[in-house]
Amino acid sequence: MTCAIGQSERNVGIITNRAMGVAENGVGLMGSLAGNSVPLIYAIRDSTQMASAPARTFNETMINNIASDARVDNLRRARGEHIENYDFNGQMRIDAAERYAKAASGIANTQAATNITAARTNRDLSTGGVERGYRQQVQGINSAYELNLESN
Repeated sequence: MTCAIGQSERNVGIITNRAMGVAENGVGLMGSLAGNSVPLIYAIRDSTQMASAPARTFNETMINNIASDARVDNLRRARGEHIENYDFNGQMRIDAAERYAKAASGIANTQAATNITAARTNRDLSTGGVERGYRQQVQGINSAYELNLESN
């Protein structure tokens, strides 16, 4: 299958059609010059046209087939490129979604680690505050007990 009709193919088609026209017109010219004295010339002209018509038709059909094949090939190539482009864009979207998911997971993991560290720090601060409060309370109780002992 030919991919595109070239200039040389067009030229061959034009030359072939015109060569057939030369034969037809040449016989017609001889008939015009001879006039009615040679009626056989008109019959030869008509038979030349009848013989060249299928050849012209075949020639034009071949050129049309080549041009149609070229159009079909161009459409197939364009469709293939469109499908490849669609697949490429789809793959790019999938890759972007995977990168986003990885980045979002990384951010979520970092935030979770930060929250856990903050919770532990707050727990340690709370524990330290409770221990300090407990020590102050015990010290207050001990001071009160000692004052009570001294006053007795």
